[in-house]
Amino acid sequence: MSQYCSASRPGAQALVPDEIRHAQLRAFHEKYRNELKLVASLQHVQNFPYDFYFGRKSDRKEKEQKRSDQMIERAVRAHQRRAGQTEPAGGRRWLIAVLTIDGAWWHLTAILLAAFAFLAVLTGTAVTSNPERPLYSLGQSHIWLGAIVGILTMAVGIWIHATSERRWLRVLTAIAMAAVLVQVLLGLQTLPQPPETRIAHSFIGQLVFSMTAVIAVCTSDRWRRTPERVEASSMRVLVKIVPVVVLAQVGLGALFRHGAMDVMPHLLGAFITAFFILGLALPVIYRPEHSSLRLAAQVYLVIASAQVFLGLALFAMQFMDTDPTVIILLMTIHAATGALTLAATVVMAVLIGRSVCAPKRMN
Repeated sequence: MSQYCSASRPGAQALVPDEIRHAQLRAFHEKYRNELKLVASLQHVQNFPYDFYFGRKSDRKEKEQKRSDQMIERAVRAHQRRAGQTEPAGGRRWLIAVLTIDGAWWHLTAILLAAFAFLAVLTGTAVTSNPERPLYSLGQSHIWLGAIVGILTMAVGIWIHATSERRWLRVLTAIAMAAVLVQVLLGLQTLPQPPETRIAHSFIGQLVFSMTAVIAVCTSDRWRRTPERVEASSMRVLVKIVPVVVLAQVGLGALFRHGAMDVMPHLLGAFITAFFILGLALPVIYRPEHSSLRLAAQVYLVIASAQVFLGLALFAMQFMDTDPTVIILLMTIHAATGALTLAATVVMAVLIGRSVCAPKRMN
């Protein structure tokens, strides 16, 4: 190392050929030894904003390297602004500073967005699902939660559109932002709202929660890792069908809660939906090639099972002398768990669809 870096600052690192075990890399260093010496000797006259490395591995930790990469990115952008002789205005400078915040913070913001969206669904059900409204005081927080969801959706959407190269994710956030705007317009209508407005507001709210859950998953560091591809043609079909089936079941539940239809279609749909959910989750749990998604599939199955249990309990209470407040409370939890089941289904479909591929055709 001293052979290459004797004239450079202590932050530099290099390997001499004798220290390299890999034969091809050792041959590469021997071939370009003089060039490496020249770079090392010239390094001390350059003003690098970061440590300069010649070796394959760095002694930096991952978090430290991320901070260094962000410093480099900011330095490059500053140099580009100076080269163009243009200085952004105060508002634009503030926006650039916000958008260059560590992606982990934006991922945390996306998680908070999904959590507030779920709470908005929960409290919204307490307001609109019953004419007596014994839980109306709980639903008063629905307006404030909706405002928080709107603000966070716009913030995360702007960040994704400014920084993400994934077109499908930008489209998803744009749809989520539009859906939140529609939710605001529906929610601001004067009370009492007609059943059509309440049904649409409830249905779109559950869609918004599903979209925020996908955004929270897709902005994580783990999502950036390339998954191992598994050949499974049947799973590729299921990931397209099961979310549609669960979405239809959620729609039937919204129609029943608001008195637009009888309970029997929703009850029959529950058994059909449970069959499709099992077909999606069980292969992931028991097949070794899907081991990386096993925990997610188990959690998904627990959520769906709880939803089925709550639905059957509500159906049985119709034939018992039960306090209406208890029924309304369970109905509220059942509706929120339905939204959670839909979101879990969409997330599982995205995760499975990302890791499976069509079998290779034999020539």
